[in-house]
Amino acid sequence: MIGYVFWHAAPEGAALAEYEKTVFRFGGALANAKIPGFLGNASYAIGRTPWLGETGYEDWAWLEGSWALDALNERAVSGAMTAPHDAVAKATTPTPPYLRRFAESLARRGSDEGRTEYAVS
Repeated sequence: MIGYVFWHAAPEGAALAEYEKTVFRFGGALANAKIPGFLGNASYAIGRTPWLGETGYEDWAWLEGSWALDALNERAVSGAMTAPHDAVAKATTPTPPYLRRFAESLARRGSDEGRTEYAVS
């Protein structure tokens, strides 16, 4: 199993609540897209995005393997996913995605950001 992680910066002020709804709608649409090899997804508010250094979000997609990346990348931005994707993309500052391979067991550790992370053991 691999994790595909994508970070994006949060908008400031009153737009934040609407942005979170938009992120939630995109995540729900992605979960229902029936993408081969796609196991699930989640979005987390984080204190600081890597590279951008701003308050933002971390979106995770869990995949059966790297073979599922092409289908995810294609279908997450096309067809029925176009509108939910474009709504999020229009309101954010993205950073490069990151891949993480998971071992069978995960060791839990706390982070200095106040959220729980899992490290490969």
